[in-house]
Amino acid sequence: MVRAVAALHTPSIAGVGHETDFTLVDFAADLRAPTPSAAAELASPNQAELEQDVARLRQHLDSILEEVVMEKRNLLQSLEARFRSASPMGRLQNIRQSVDEFSRRADAAIRARLALHRTRLGGMIRILQGVGPAQVLDRGYALVWREADGRLVRSVALAPAETPLRVQVADGTFPARSEKRADSVPSAASGKEKG
Repeated sequence: MVRAVAALHTPSIAGVGHETDFTLVDFAADLRAPTPSAAAELASPNQAELEQDVARLRQHLDSILEEVVMEKRNLLQSLEARFRSASPMGRLQNIRQSVDEFSRRADAAIRARLALHRTRLGGMIRILQGVGPAQVLDRGYALVWREADGRLVRSVALAPAETPLRVQVADGTFPARSEKRADSVPSAASGKEKG
């Protein structure tokens, strides 16, 4: 198992489920989580934070574009003023060439910055799409609700014995019912997976 995890080309998270113990898989994986639930949280970035990052990048891009346009507009106005003060035709031609050159450079700078920020924005959008609820379910996770009130089951206390449940997986939902459990919660060692 350790060799298989070490050979993975995709990022891996070890979450065996016993906080105080370490396994060899913990050292072979890219990241270690104390429990499987914590591993699931690490694998699913906060969508609200990613949306804020995208909004911040868009705002930053708008600010940069506004600065570049203002800077180039001021430069053109300055060149126009110098143009009006000079009368010889040769100087007129030089100023026109300068205006064209600055305009070309401004256009190239704006296009380069736009391309860079579009690439970053596209990457953030792909990340957002990758951590959506449907993609998390595709990775094998499930959502469980109580049938009676539609409340999401986040704890065993919310699903006492014989509670009607609805389970959502990647390709649909199906009904389920909780079973009777022992009074005490099983120890972490008994629930630990062996690899």
